[in-house]
Amino acid sequence: MRIFFGLSRPDGGAVSLEQWQSFQDKEITRFFDGFNVVDSVGYYKGKAERSKIVTVIVSEDGIGKAEKLAKLYAVRFSQDSVMIVKVPVSECSFITAD
Repeated sequence: MRIFFGLSRPDGGAVSLEQWQSFQDKEITRFFDGFNVVDSVGYYKGKAERSKIVTVIVSEDGIGKAEKLAKLYAVRFSQDSVMIVKVPVSECSFITAD
């Protein structure tokens, strides 16, 4: 699953990198044990905005967690929306050094 967090606010302001880092460290880590974050530039209503894409591998129960996390972010940072994309994973494995 991928969650797209825009960093622009509808009032013309922006979520600062410090605010994002705090949200990531305090909230995302509370919802998910492991995830990946990528910096990106997204477009919404014809305007470019910095964004963060969080990728997490979850079972069905993790979808509800993602929706709660997205709602928390939308409320806290006055977002119009947070996009969640469900991407099927056919296989996932961890390769160790030994």
